Amino acid sequence: MRIKFIQRIIQAISAFVINSAPDFFRTKVVYGGPEKNLCLPVLNCHACPTARTTCPLGAIQTSLAYRQPGHIWFPLYPLGVLSLTSLLVGRAPCAWLCPFGFFQDLLSLITGKKITIPQKLNYLRYLVLIILVFILPYALHGQWFTKFCPMGTLEGTIPWLSMSSLLPGIKPGYFIWIKLSILAFVVIMSILTSRFFCRVLCPLGAILGIFNRLSLIRLKVESTCTKCGACRKICPMDISIYENDGSSDCIRCFRCTQCRHVSFAVGTKVIRKKSPPPESKNISGNNANRVEAADSKT
Repeated sequence: MRIKFIQRIIQAISAFVINSAPDFFRTKVVYGGPEKNLCLPVLNCHACPTARTTCPLGAIQTSLAYRQPGHIWFPLYPLGVLSLTSLLVGRAPCAWLCPFGFFQDLLSLITGKKITIPQKLNYLRYLVLIILVFILPYALHGQWFTKFCPMGTLEGTIPWLSMSSLLPGIKPGYFIWIKLSILAFVVIMSILTSRFFCRVLCPLGAILGIFNRLSLIRLKVESTCTKCGACRKICPMDISIYENDGSSDCIRCFRCTQCRHVSFAVGTKVIRKKSPPPESKNISGNNANRVEAADSKT
């Protein structure tokens, strides 16, 4: 079984499990069971009618925006979950568990002309994190990232609007069009370039990527690497892993391990694959063709 196929299966199962609360169809209110207190390190809207868990970014904003005097208001729980996850597996949840990552991967399957975005734009997600998740909620007492989150629009706003005939109290306003426009922009960009939101705008990915270099699950580039660039061609985050195997952009999808020069590592132990017989001619060219062929089959 190919890595990409296994990834798609796990992503689909994760998206279903996280959004499998059936009570809404009976109660017409957002699920509020015990699992709703559980923060998972993925982007999934708390207001989704069938969401079982809470969004860690929403929990951070709530702690900062609605802090009570004399109480612990610092978001220890969600930040603790995200920090521990980052130390253990880095940004792996972005690749394997996140429903919005799954949505972007499906959009990238749409054929057509693709574009390359500058790597410098990836730093925008840190500005989104600092301003919309920390500063504005603390200063202005509101969930500011949640107001613009495209996943919230996809899973929360659109389903609720579609049921407006059943729930007359829901009335769309002008702000809805801003939210829908942001979602449309992210969808278009995710078609034109893979994982656009993950790379450029996602504050959750910014937090999870902090300890990527130190995480127990990581990648190891062998000294025999020819730097042919084949790994970058199949990387959804547009990374040359041989330049920085601890990059905060890496989501640990492990597609690059299809190249025999890249290994999967747990802690200090590197899991190496059996190397094929040495090639006498055009090492880098043959390697690139082999990896591209493997990826096309998936």
